[in-house]
Amino acid sequence: MRGGLIRPWHGRWGLLSAALLFGSAVLTPLVVDHVGPFGLLGLAGWLMWVVWVVVYGFVLMRPAPTSQTPSCP
Repeated sequence: MRGGLIRPWHGRWGLLSAALLFGSAVLTPLVVDHVGPFGLLGLAGWLMWVVWVVVYGFVLMRPAPTSQTPSCP
């Protein structure tokens, strides 16, 4: 975000998806032992991460901005 390569919403999206994946990993024993909605945390985090990777790929593939220098007559 500081380097200006990604937008702030994109950084927050990545952080949230990482938190969901981490939460899923921590809650794995509960998900294995009991049926409940915690199993969807990993799915949501993974899908959000895929969106983050695709958007970041497009950001990396876009052409670099060209600086236009004023032409002297």
